[in-house]
Amino acid sequence: MGDAKETGGRWWEGEGAAGFNFTEDNEGDNTDDYTSEGCDFVNRSVLRKFGRGIESYGTVVSWLPAHLNEGEPYYRVRHDDGDEEDLDEAELAEALKAAEEQPRPVTAVVKTVSNEKALEALDDHGKPPEAPGTYDAPPDAQTKRLASAWKGLSFIADLLDNDLCAKNFGADALTFLSSVAATAPDPLRALATYHVERLAIKWRDGFAFDSDQAEPPECADALCGIAALERCGVGHANLKLECRDYVAKTSKARGADVFASSFLGANLSRPAQSTKDVTDAQRRMTRIKAATQALYHASYADRAGVHISHDESSVLKWIDGLKPYMPFAQLGWDGYVDQATLACAIVDIASNYGELRLRPSAFPDEYALLADVACMTRAIRKEDVHLAGAVVRALRSFGLEDDDGRVKRGCEYIMQAQTTEGDDSGGWPTRDKDTSSYAYYHAAACAVGALYAPLFRGFGPACGAPASDGFSACGAQLRSEKAMGFLAEQYAAGAAAGDEAWVSALKPGERACRRLAGLLKWHAAMQKRSIDDYDEGAPVRRRTRLR
Repeated sequence: MGDAKETGGRWWEGEGAAGFNFTEDNEGDNTDDYTSEGCDFVNRSVLRKFGRGIESYGTVVSWLPAHLNEGEPYYRVRHDDGDEEDLDEAELAEALKAAEEQPRPVTAVVKTVSNEKALEALDDHGKPPEAPGTYDAPPDAQTKRLASAWKGLSFIADLLDNDLCAKNFGADALTFLSSVAATAPDPLRALATYHVERLAIKWRDGFAFDSDQAEPPECADALCGIAALERCGVGHANLKLECRDYVAKTSKARGADVFASSFLGANLSRPAQSTKDVTDAQRRMTRIKAATQALYHASYADRAGVHISHDESSVLKWIDGLKPYMPFAQLGWDGYVDQATLACAIVDIASNYGELRLRPSAFPDEYALLADVACMTRAIRKEDVHLAGAVVRALRSFGLEDDDGRVKRGCEYIMQAQTTEGDDSGGWPTRDKDTSSYAYYHAAACAVGALYAPLFRGFGPACGAPASDGFSACGAQLRSEKAMGFLAEQYAAGAAAGDEAWVSALKPGERACRRLAGLLKWHAAMQKRSIDDYDEGAPVRRRTRLR
């Protein structure tokens, strides 16, 4: 090593130096011999478990054949966070089996701090799903609808490839794509999942929120994106904290009700005036449009966990003042469209964007308006894809299937109206021939949402909707802080007094509250018992069901 120092070189350089030259490739280095060809495991998903509950999904991206590695093959895995590792055959078999037993979540996305690295890792997962061959010449009506929806989704993805489009309405598109990924059948679900993964990373790392200069509507847009990201399994803690601080600071400076009015676009402190008392058509349309915006903005805040003085339930109760819905003859076309759009928004929020099936009896006013044959007839006559698609999607949330005449007519019109040639191929004509990118996106989103039958995961409503029947009332208010606070206070008071009569005092319709009360009661009973109370071999006592 002395020779190396005398010559001014590094410790591995010079005659008699120890070690090897790190600046040159090692003769035994076989990194370049890895290939993606000739291996059935390439592009397969794996799940690695590292102990302490740490798990990581990944994808086999290449392999080193056995004849190039002294008879033992190795498989290179790229994890969803961008890290890589090489597995031997035994490790690979274990990881493949784990991924089969515990598949990667439907809406799982790559979570990395670098946008470029994340998108690169996603691209290594493979190309977008290919359309089934049956879509070229659909053999039946259902396949024809799915083929049309596939083209529409691809059209939306092409729009969102534009950075400006992704910036301007990326949050809205995230909500739509995540709902398709959660409710659509395969292979439509796979295509939506592929695109929502990329858009989530792109929007998360590209969205900027200046809390010092922002206005409440900009905060609503940020919360829309946060709620959609969390639905996809992606967090944005910094943006969420910024929004919470902004809401708290601005509410304190302007007043809670003033801020809420600006955030929602409607003043909920004043009762909504029924449309039958409004003679001016423009004023009526303005109120209904404000109600639609208020409902969506309140939904974004609730789902993102950011508290404002008026939540979904408050907005829905306020909207009751705008009912009953007015007939077409008193509204005209523009007013009728706004009214139907509000009804569709209520159904959209209550069904959690199509995930939950609704009973018509829970929303009689909305169902009566949208299920009216004249509603679909007017949308088709006016060639309004936006309204036709939204109405069909809402009717599907009420459980109407493909063989229903209104659903069938709407889908047939949407497929017929789809553009088949030119730059807009796969899209749909817009309302009033609007040429903005958002108008094209919105038309396609409404159409795609109507063309497939959703796969429900339960019954709604998902929000604090005031139900009109006894069945839908079960636990609708449990998500609100007021309802949970009331239940907690009652439980604490009853537990302190040793009195269990409060359970039976709950309203009969609050079935979810009763179930939760039963669980809390059981939990309290378990806390009073120790392990010594469970004697081995003691006879099992049959316990009656908690009421």
